[in-house]
Amino acid sequence: MSTCGRSLRNKNQPFRRSVADSRELPRDLHRLRKCLRSHCAVSSSSSSSSSFFYYYFTLNSRKEHPFRYRFSAKMTKPSSLCAPLLLFLVWRAGEVAEACSCSANHPQQAYCNSDVVLRAKVAGWQEIVTGNDIYGNPIKRIQYDIKQMKMYKGPDREIDAIFTGPSSAVCGVKLEINDKKEYLITGKLESDGTMHVTLCDFIQTWESLTNAQKKGMDSRYEMGCECKIVHCASVPCSISDPAECLWTDWLMENSVKGPQARHYTCIKRNDSSCAWYRGAAAPKKEFLDIEDP
Repeated sequence: MSTCGRSLRNKNQPFRRSVADSRELPRDLHRLRKCLRSHCAVSSSSSSSSSFFYYYFTLNSRKEHPFRYRFSAKMTKPSSLCAPLLLFLVWRAGEVAEACSCSANHPQQAYCNSDVVLRAKVAGWQEIVTGNDIYGNPIKRIQYDIKQMKMYKGPDREIDAIFTGPSSAVCGVKLEINDKKEYLITGKLESDGTMHVTLCDFIQTWESLTNAQKKGMDSRYEMGCECKIVHCASVPCSISDPAECLWTDWLMENSVKGPQARHYTCIKRNDSSCAWYRGAAAPKKEFLDIEDP
């Protein structure tokens, strides 16, 4: 196997699909470009006067984090490795171009925007076929059989299975079958009453949640569902309405799992304004009665 093939195979995993992991892509393509340069005299700039291979794609449709990568290869040194390597680049880049892309959500937004929020253990899974697409290909989904521990939001019945896509490329979720591990799962109800989850939903192990997040799922987040949380990805950013809370974790911590996500709830106060509240204890009357100047 060529050095190029080994360098990618040694990672032993596909390109990561989520928005947060899209920063890994330039590193992978740079590694492949170095390999191609050694075998095919690859250049990073195109030339109209010579034949070249050109591939351009856009990853991550979120406007605040656009990412583009341009790559061209000039066939100046004949090698039997060039064509396979270039085809491999097209395949991998095309795979990423179809990646699952999610906007950042505070846990409170995940709760308020979901049809179902529950805590459960995963008992088993199976791949099922739910029909065929317009080309006659089978439409596959993963069914996770679950043992519901508590329903925080949703229908007045127990849910014993959740459904997701067959791979992360279509936002499919992977859950671990473990009788000792509980998950907090948010998702949508489909027209047939089944629960569907994706990588864009808030799905975390119960033990990884803070006390404030657990209390939020139980009752606190519901107090702020009429509020709007504004995600601040870059400066300047501000709120335009008293019923908004500015979420600055990404700006301050370079993470959407910062202090505001882990410990704060955006709560509606008695004057209809909204403000961040920290803690698992219920907010006092003084906090709810405060009026903004």
